[in-house]
Amino acid sequence: MPFNSQAVEKAGTRDGKQTEWRIDGVRGLTLIVTEGGVATYAYRYQVKQGKKRKFRTIKLGRRDAITLHDARKACEEHRREVEKGTDVALERTLKAQEFTLRELFEERKAKEDRRAASTMKGYEEILKADVFPTLGDIPAADIKPEQIVGVLAAIEERSKSLAHRARSALGSTYRFGLKRRLVKLNPTAGLGFIHVSKPRKRVLKDKEIRAIWNGLSACVEVSERMALLLKFCLLTGQREAECAGAQLSEFKLGTANPRWVIPANRMKRKERDQYVPLNSEAVAVIEAAKKLGTRGGYLFPADTDKIKLIEDESGKIARKKPRTPHINRESMSRAMARLTSKLKINDAHGHDFRKALTTWIRENGHSKDVSDLILHHASGSVTGSHYDFAVLDGPVRKALQAWATHVTTPRQSAEIRKLTA
Repeated sequence: MPFNSQAVEKAGTRDGKQTEWRIDGVRGLTLIVTEGGVATYAYRYQVKQGKKRKFRTIKLGRRDAITLHDARKACEEHRREVEKGTDVALERTLKAQEFTLRELFEERKAKEDRRAASTMKGYEEILKADVFPTLGDIPAADIKPEQIVGVLAAIEERSKSLAHRARSALGSTYRFGLKRRLVKLNPTAGLGFIHVSKPRKRVLKDKEIRAIWNGLSACVEVSERMALLLKFCLLTGQREAECAGAQLSEFKLGTANPRWVIPANRMKRKERDQYVPLNSEAVAVIEAAKKLGTRGGYLFPADTDKIKLIEDESGKIARKKPRTPHINRESMSRAMARLTSKLKINDAHGHDFRKALTTWIRENGHSKDVSDLILHHASGSVTGSHYDFAVLDGPVRKALQAWATHVTTPRQSAEIRKLTA
């Protein structure tokens, strides 16, 4: 289209569809005419992202609001900024939104589902406690690396592990913002504060495992429901959060091969569901937990009788809402600490059940494929990630039944040797 006011005024759509006209003589200047006849001047340019180039469009004003010459002037101003390396469309988007760091994290919580709920909860706790009081209300795009270093250094004085978690929370939040074009830079890039924790080498001994099992059977320092939950973790080898949040709809009982199918969105690795063949002892625990009463579809509901009484705004006394509708991990950790302290077993945690199970089944001749399926660990190969969806019910069921018999039997027996053969 020629650079001519009359031509611009006459411009319409082609075949009744939205049409973008290039205006001669001004690089990047276009006129976009919608199906409804509304025409808008725009500046169209390219930006480089990695090895690719992408088009950007920034609106300059409607045809009935600004003149052609005003559109040319605005276009040339934007082009000069682009030639300096500025992404003017992105700048306008950021200026319109101007998310604070706190709002950016809330946006991430609402729209991202890649991270496990427990991971996001940990991120939220460290950010609220140590980062948001200083940086939370500052526009995320305005925060400088020096400001983040100051906050992380203060956290590091207390704990290198917490500083690492805070850096991870900030870095992953900014990466989310970059992908959504909510920020244009990641101020955590290249920063230190990376703490690699040493692998925990503690493996529970057989006599300790049996002592814990017997202590749970006698409800030593734990409630009956908590004892059943910890037994369930020990028998299945699943994480505490996954066991605590078990829902009745996830179980397939009353069949020759009972199983527990945990939806992918409840797993730490969210690519696929977790298939857990249930040994006879685990089924017995499930039935016992049902008899204690379920609530909200959860096998191990939160004990609302122990929730503190509080006074609401109207002056009425009510029970405080539990943090989760089911028993939470913190309660499990405290219960495990009370139990092992009473049994005089040092340095034992609920997560150690997974390590004890894995070590035992590998030492008793079961394959790494079986242990990886129990733990829901990724294979690391293209075949494992995209093609191999085998659940190996038979071998995994055999291993878990052998483990359950080992845990609940006072000493090695012919039955265990037969199961592990």
